[in-house]
Amino acid sequence: MSNPFQGPAAPEIRPVADDEEFQAALRVRIAVFVDEQGGPLSDEPDAWDPAARQFVVLDRAQVVGTARVYHPIPGVAKIGRVCLLPEYRGVGWGQQLLAELLRYTRTLGVPEVMLDAQTAAMPFYERFGFVPEGEDFMEGGIPHRRMRQRL
Repeated sequence: MSNPFQGPAAPEIRPVADDEEFQAALRVRIAVFVDEQGGPLSDEPDAWDPAARQFVVLDRAQVVGTARVYHPIPGVAKIGRVCLLPEYRGVGWGQQLLAELLRYTRTLGVPEVMLDAQTAAMPFYERFGFVPEGEDFMEGGIPHRRMRQRL
């Protein structure tokens, strides 16, 4: 079955410009993590959002994906809330988003970046050099595993 996606070959990926754009990113997070995956609405937004650098993925000025980077502990950047609307998956945009997030984390001067991957998505992150650690844990009703990468 072919993907009906007809967007440009490359998305625009950049930090959120204003609150309106953050609200659009939040709607994407709710569509993916709450409506599609059954997570709790109370997690969107969460306490980390005000301190995080929010990113958006745009298709012709429409927010279709998002992610964030923040510092849960000194010296460590954490990537989180990585998601794309379903019709934008499988066309390389997730890879481009993660590559941009890693470029950004390298500018922060931290020695390490971590994330909590849904276990089904672990192979995606492993291709970028993330290494799993510890045991699986539940977050939003979905199994996750912590992953880290030295920069």
